[in-house]
Amino acid sequence: MMRVMVVAAFASARAGLSAIIADQPDMNALEPASGSEELERLSINPLPHALLYDYDEEDSERVLQFAAQNSIAVVVLGESPDGFHSLLTSNLHGWGYLLKENADREEITSALRAATSGLIVLDRALSASLRNHSSSPASTPLPHSLEPLTPREKEVLQLMALGLSNKQIAERLFLSAHTIKFHVASIFSKLNASNRAEAVTLGIKQGEVIL
Repeated sequence: MMRVMVVAAFASARAGLSAIIADQPDMNALEPASGSEELERLSINPLPHALLYDYDEEDSERVLQFAAQNSIAVVVLGESPDGFHSLLTSNLHGWGYLLKENADREEITSALRAATSGLIVLDRALSASLRNHSSSPASTPLPHSLEPLTPREKEVLQLMALGLSNKQIAERLFLSAHTIKFHVASIFSKLNASNRAEAVTLGIKQGEVIL
């Protein structure tokens, strides 16, 4: 059972988001926190697997630092299209950034599952912003593969980003598990990634993955 803690400054937000978590059969909604101080006090035992964080700029650094130090995934509900930039270089176990105005129940819970698996989830409306960030001279240089991904490899990487296993990807694409394993190995090699989470992260940064 995935333990999820809502962190939100307003009581109405805490109640609404906690209700979403409580409705999921595979999730346990822990007592919510109003901010970093309460988070540190409430989550000592047991630690949550993920935080659903209603972004608060003044408290964000402390909340995200706590999550990183304790290997807790975070899904941020933000208002700014640029709000995910600071997460790109974070040391979080896994993370997601969704725009409050777009995020529905299914997107929020799917993002929590993916982030807890060590993946990165980005609101699909932000794909253009991500590409602009990646190409900006002022941004941190991103690694580029020596050889571009094939259309099939991009398709496999996109499904990896959704948290699908090799077997599930094979079933989705009507291919053998052996073929998918070959594609995954090729993706790792081209992106210079050592695991699935890193491959997805690099794919997102290079604009190959849109979630």
